[in-house]
Amino acid sequence: MTTRAFYRDLGAGRFESTELASGAWDPSVQHMAAACGLMTRELERHAEEEGGPAGKRFARLSFDILGAIPAGRFQVTVETTRPGRTIELIEASMVHEGRAVLHVRAWRLMTSDTTPLAGIEDEAIPQPAECEAYPEMDRWPGEYMSAASYRLSARSRPGRGVVWMTTDVDVVAGEEPSPLAKALSMADTTNGVMPRGNKDEWLFPNVDFTVHLYRLPEGEWIGFDVRQSIGTDGIGVTSTVLHDRRGPYGRAEQILTVRDRRDKEV
Repeated sequence: MTTRAFYRDLGAGRFESTELASGAWDPSVQHMAAACGLMTRELERHAEEEGGPAGKRFARLSFDILGAIPAGRFQVTVETTRPGRTIELIEASMVHEGRAVLHVRAWRLMTSDTTPLAGIEDEAIPQPAECEAYPEMDRWPGEYMSAASYRLSARSRPGRGVVWMTTDVDVVAGEEPSPLAKALSMADTTNGVMPRGNKDEWLFPNVDFTVHLYRLPEGEWIGFDVRQSIGTDGIGVTSTVLHDRRGPYGRAEQILTVRDRRDKEV
């Protein structure tokens, strides 16, 4: 287990971000992906502590960014807002100096044997070994981006492509992350891996991040099959099929606020 981590657990729901969690748009704040990994870890711990009927798993996690996520110390609060034997809703907030900066709503559903009906319509993508190194990702600022490795499929182009990502950084110091927390600590990065425009000329941060999971992820790699669409009025969407080395396991959506930064103050 690596000693590098995005966060330190200070106890009683309090945490402190490390330099490795610093963001791509602004290194003085946390990267959304790292924060999602931590929030997922807290949702999982809450579900385990609450107990209840066995057999439920997370099926959707929807994150809303309520403002810049400052680096440093903060609190995470978690509660079950809709308990149920087969369906439950858990919500969590990241709070900095009394203000919520990130909120997540997560549905857990009861699992059952649906083998006779099972089938995945999302298509497979080339494996990491079939892709090339992607040095373009090293041009993003922030320690978070440089702490990962990326692989790019030759079939990629601006706005549409396939990228794989992995990192040896743990979510919380001193513990190995669950496969879901590990994947969610990288998944929000999908918005920046295949942009339609140059990041030095255009701003396109996302204000939300929603993941639907038809199975749980496995392993150290996460694959992004990305489509980024931008309208004419400053709003866009990044849509992604998420993969591990077994194949696709879910989908992610992000709404973007797009701004022209060429010769302008933004």
